[in-house]
Amino acid sequence: TQTPISISRDANLEKAYHLMWKNDYSQLPVMNSDREILGIISWQSIAKGLISKKNSNCVKDFMINDYKILSEDTPLFDAIKEVIKTEMVFVKTKENKIKGPVTPFDLNEEFLEQIEPFILLEQIENFIRLILHDKIVLEDILKLLTIQDASRKIESISDLTFGEYVLIIENTENWMLLGLPFIKADFTNELHEIRTIRNGVMHFHPDKISDSDLIQLRSMSKFLMDYVRNCNL
Repeated sequence: TQTPISISRDANLEKAYHLMWKNDYSQLPVMNSDREILGIISWQSIAKGLISKKNSNCVKDFMINDYKILSEDTPLFDAIKEVIKTEMVFVKTKENKIKGPVTPFDLNEEFLEQIEPFILLEQIENFIRLILHDKIVLEDILKLLTIQDASRKIESISDLTFGEYVLIIENTENWMLLGLPFIKADFTNELHEIRTIRNGVMHFHPDKISDSDLIQLRSMSKFLMDYVRNCNL
């Protein structure tokens, strides 16, 4: 969505050096307006020009065409392929304005941002399994649950849902058996909040997870990890 930092075709190389160095960019689009890209200039294209002893100090003589412009309506996976292939993709809006660029680095950042909630939730569930492991007999667990799917088999704690973990921990007798050094109401309320976040993440809600929810997942994961490590579970 951002308007790219660009350089004009008639600028000198010192201007290109300055912009790329200052912004930590490996390349810049060459543009005379916000609706048209004439090419790109990069550290690599400059180096190749200097090695070939190009007698010029003008950006236009070091331009290359190793980029792609995609419509903002391009399907995501098609766009990802182009980013990987070309390494420099710009987006043209419905108003024909150029936005971007999108690079493989951006894809990596986006991927990490998208996948972190799944990783944190998996860590939280693993820590809860460790807390429950060998503390409560499976037969007693099954007595608390209402299994509506007749074909579902529960042979270990790993077969339970997150909501079932919370139900088990909330049970008064189980809470006593677990011997957790937490305030029960606070801890179970926090688990319910994690369950709500988990439902949104696992159902692939179109909106990204909120910053506050992500902070809550990080906090709970670290909290449980510290407890499990300190108790050698």
